[in-house]
Amino acid sequence: MAIDPITAKKVAGGIIKAVNLLNGTSQKENESKLPMILSIGLPVLLVFIFILPLMVLSSPISSFIMFVQNPSAFIDFRSAYKKIVELPVVQTEKISKYPLPCQTSKINSGYGERTHPISGKASFHTGYDFDTEWHSPVVAIAEGEVEKIGIDKDYGIYMLIKHNGFYAFYAHLSETKALPHQEVKTYDIIGYEGGDPDKDDIAGLSTGHHLHFEIRLNADAGSHTDPYPYILEPPPPEKEKDKDDAGKQPEQNTEVK
Repeated sequence: MAIDPITAKKVAGGIIKAVNLLNGTSQKENESKLPMILSIGLPVLLVFIFILPLMVLSSPISSFIMFVQNPSAFIDFRSAYKKIVELPVVQTEKISKYPLPCQTSKINSGYGERTHPISGKASFHTGYDFDTEWHSPVVAIAEGEVEKIGIDKDYGIYMLIKHNGFYAFYAHLSETKALPHQEVKTYDIIGYEGGDPDKDDIAGLSTGHHLHFEIRLNADAGSHTDPYPYILEPPPPEKEKDKDDAGKQPEQNTEVK
């Protein structure tokens, strides 16, 4: 844990002054200087009592911010110890071309116009809000690469993954498992659901825990599109002709030459 330079200077300065006052003086002189020493020492003590606990309490968030802003050390670690950081896998339901991002298909809020649950104003919802178990696993819906991990005042902890031809955006996470620029496979657990304003430290703007999921056409937030064709639209039924052709045996040539 590091102390900022200004605080460190004040602490060091106070200690040096106290030591200098005591240096080369008798006990009687030291006793006469006690009020002055206390006036210097008490502010130093207060710094340790009040400032340091705040630093300890804030260190998880600050560490996370440093992690997402400067991930080079983690990338190097993964290159050297790839097998150690392989992501766990969990199977989710596959209704459409791609599987669901979590272990439920229950959606609290769909894509499109809605009344915002907090502001009460008309707004456009850019994805799906999945009503899944608190801190349940969230998976990659396809092979890809982690484009970005970050913290947002509205979305809380989020992750953007680049897939083949589109991007998937996961928000209101309680924690992330994948690293920036890490390659992921389908069903890899990339994080865990969160968003509970009473239980999660970085919930974002939320009335309760859920997974906010988006499909984007590119890395820009404004490129969102309806996720339905990707994860919820059932595949088209097979054509009758295709079924008949599939059931037919190939004709055999019985001609004798």
